[in-house]
Amino acid sequence: MAQAIDREVIREALENLHDDVKLAGCKLAGLLPATSGQAAIEERAEVLRSLLLAALESVRPRRRGTAASSPAASRFGSAESRSYDVLSLRYLERLPVSRMEDELALGRRQIYRDLEEAENRLATVLSSWANGAFEGTQPEQADPLAQELDALASYPARVELQRLVAEAIALVEPLIAGRRTSLKVDRIGSSDLVLADRAILKQVLVQLLACGIQAGGPAVEVLVDVPVDTASARIVLRFSGDLAGVERRLADAQRIAAARGIVCQLRNEPAGNCEATLWLQRGNPVSVLVIEDNPGAVELYRRYLSATGWQLHHTADPRAAREIAAETRPDVIVLDIMMPRLDGWSVLQSLRQSPTTAEIPVLICSVVEQPELAAALGAEAYLTKPVAQGEFLVALRSCLERRNRLRPGPPQAGE
Repeated sequence: MAQAIDREVIREALENLHDDVKLAGCKLAGLLPATSGQAAIEERAEVLRSLLLAALESVRPRRRGTAASSPAASRFGSAESRSYDVLSLRYLERLPVSRMEDELALGRRQIYRDLEEAENRLATVLSSWANGAFEGTQPEQADPLAQELDALASYPARVELQRLVAEAIALVEPLIAGRRTSLKVDRIGSSDLVLADRAILKQVLVQLLACGIQAGGPAVEVLVDVPVDTASARIVLRFSGDLAGVERRLADAQRIAAARGIVCQLRNEPAGNCEATLWLQRGNPVSVLVIEDNPGAVELYRRYLSATGWQLHHTADPRAAREIAAETRPDVIVLDIMMPRLDGWSVLQSLRQSPTTAEIPVLICSVVEQPELAAALGAEAYLTKPVAQGEFLVALRSCLERRNRLRPGPPQAGE
């Protein structure tokens, strides 16, 4: 029997997109198979949020000849992009209609007509998913680990390997009690620093060590190797035993590592032996200062950077931008244009006029399409919202390359 999903149902869900309790309790949650079976409020809300974002992305038009997976999309404000734009501004960036009028250069009545049409399109998409007759690829069933990683903020920093490995070993030592497995550690005699999210790296290492112990082999060998004159360090674990019994847990550790930019190689060798290698970057984190009054946009950028070696700092007050930039000396600044109290153009001009911030590259991300004016005022790059992850990272790296040409030095983790 067809599920009754109309635009009112869609609107209720979108209006509560960022409120777990209300989103889990909305009518749409009970109409979709992927969410109706979820008992826990947080899990139910997260699954529905993922479905809504996937449905919204499905109405985003692509340029001709562009693959669906490509970040390249039709220009913001164009007729073919209108449905996506109004939904994005209204429900993702949570702008009032009065702001949408200015940013889209449209009248209020037209915006309401576009919203109605766009909400109807979403209703059609989600109705097809509810009944199993969908076009393209329906989002997969909820993956708790993927959801947890997606929501987890990342804080890359310089980590002392010696201390971290010692802490991880101390955590798993109670597992060895009553087992015949021994723990052998080699080359933890230096204070070498690597760039990583300390909590995530420690969690991955603990998971790998626990798997090695639980496999039941005679020993777990840990090797910390920091080759001379290289930009990498590695932690190697070798163990044997019942690898089938820990296969899923090893795969989970590998996924957690990959989600935060840590290379984790797993290699099964003859006679039931396994080698797990974590490759880590040496160096300093690359910092980006985001000057943006919209918390939704900041959170989006934070997620875009979660698997990279970038540290994100943020201020919502454009009046404090120059002072904060002078104090923190970020590698790149991401700047919005339409902000209260002080516009982004004035902030950019102020940054360029101050000797302490004049050489910091600025990437403008705004719904206002004025790349020529931005370049004239000294911005290095310009992106028109909504911004896709691929183009955002490419623009940041381009800014970083320019900074390094002006201020030569050792390569950074974000490069």
